[in-house]
Amino acid sequence: MARRRKARRGRRRLLGWAGTVVLALLVGLAGGYLYRELPRRPEPPPGASFQPSDASRALRAWSDLVGPLDPRGTRVAVADRAAGRILRQRLEAAAQRHGARVVETSHGEGALGLELRAGEGRFPVELWWSLPPALPPTPLLAIVIDDLGRSREEAQAFLDLPLPITPAILPHLPLSSQVAHLARERGREVLLHLPMQPQGYPERDPGEGALLEGMDEEAVRRSVARNLVSVPGAAGVNNHMGSRLTELELPMRWVMNELAARGLYFLDSLTSPRSVAAQAAGRAGLRWARRDVFLDNDRDEEAVGRQIEKAVEAARAGGFAVAIGHPHAVTHRALARWAPAIEAAGVQVVPLGEGLRRRGGGSMERAAASRPLSAAKP
Repeated sequence: MARRRKARRGRRRLLGWAGTVVLALLVGLAGGYLYRELPRRPEPPPGASFQPSDASRALRAWSDLVGPLDPRGTRVAVADRAAGRILRQRLEAAAQRHGARVVETSHGEGALGLELRAGEGRFPVELWWSLPPALPPTPLLAIVIDDLGRSREEAQAFLDLPLPITPAILPHLPLSSQVAHLARERGREVLLHLPMQPQGYPERDPGEGALLEGMDEEAVRRSVARNLVSVPGAAGVNNHMGSRLTELELPMRWVMNELAARGLYFLDSLTSPRSVAAQAAGRAGLRWARRDVFLDNDRDEEAVGRQIEKAVEAARAGGFAVAIGHPHAVTHRALARWAPAIEAAGVQVVPLGEGLRRRGGGSMERAAASRPLSAAKP
């Protein structure tokens, strides 16, 4: 009897272990089936998204470099452009370590705009540095001496002044060509002092080669070309007399179109307050200037000195001014006497063409309109 009970207990234990094994196998098979059949979440492609932990690590690394980040924008002062470049590189290195990005949004002379992107976060950052203070531009003064061409010695005296005067040479005089060559040998730009009809013509005669009211376009352009041949190498033109012709829009348009075709610039001597010459030059695309001061309407050395003072003040007020004088002995003496004072006033005397290149043709129109002009001459 005892042996039969012991045998039954052994069979029950064996059946229990077998059941456990069978149940484990069934559970494993069911799990495998479910793993194969149920939809699984796709793996994100590399770099497609940020994990929150990566974003927070990027933000901490950036904050260590530039301080607390504000989604509205953060301004960071750096020593100079080189320091800004180094800081940007460090921000980019931190971004690469944590799967974030640094995007440039702007670049100026004294600042660099960046956007730090981590996860959904966007943090504008401006790196800025102080630029060295800009020095104010040196005031420029061009001094034009009209009516040259009659005497080599007269021209030589003005070219020998310690100031780079700009000679304006009348055409068809016995020494027009020689004076032009002399000036160019001295490295000076030369102007053709182009005769134009004044008020009171013909009693007031502008001389050979003058442009006159009533000429047609062909005659005007042919005369300009012929006058330029008489003053070889001219870089620009200013009007001799012309108090009548410079008031007429059509002849001025023809003159400026001819000069534009030759790549020359124009100085309006402003012998009439109603002159349209400068406006015509601007419309034709020329570099141009307008006279600010006549130096020697009054042929007294002290009076010429006062006009030089006016020219210096005009240059300091507007950045660039043009003074016109004539080959009088008194004008020569005054310029020689005042040369050191002009330099001491911080004004640089330059050839007219250089002044136009450095200040831009036409830039004097606003300045001239804002201050009274000295008396015109016909």
